[in-house]
Amino acid sequence: MSTAAHQRWQQLDGAVDDAPDVLVHTHPALCCGWGDCHRWAPDVYPLDEHGHIGVHRMHVPPEHAEDAYWAARACPEHTITVIGPPEEFWMALRARRSAERLETHLAARAQDASTG
Repeated sequence: MSTAAHQRWQQLDGAVDDAPDVLVHTHPALCCGWGDCHRWAPDVYPLDEHGHIGVHRMHVPPEHAEDAYWAARACPEHTITVIGPPEEFWMALRARRSAERLETHLAARAQDASTG
């Protein structure tokens, strides 16, 4: 990550709301059928009978937007474009969620230690 991108990420960190809805544009002619998009986001990326991406454009609601982004990043052929917030947003959202999970885990461990 470049220095400028890292600075933007730090500005977003802690100030990121939940994911907004996004628009997804795929390039089915470039799809080689790896299926990584479907593996990571089966509710977002349907595959056709040959195992290739089965949609060209679609609106993705907020509850699936993060999955849509990370599944698109997993595509080895880069056939999926997610139109929405920049990469820094998704990185900050992931960092926030990871921090929340860690905090929950540590609180549960502390609770277990105090009762055990």
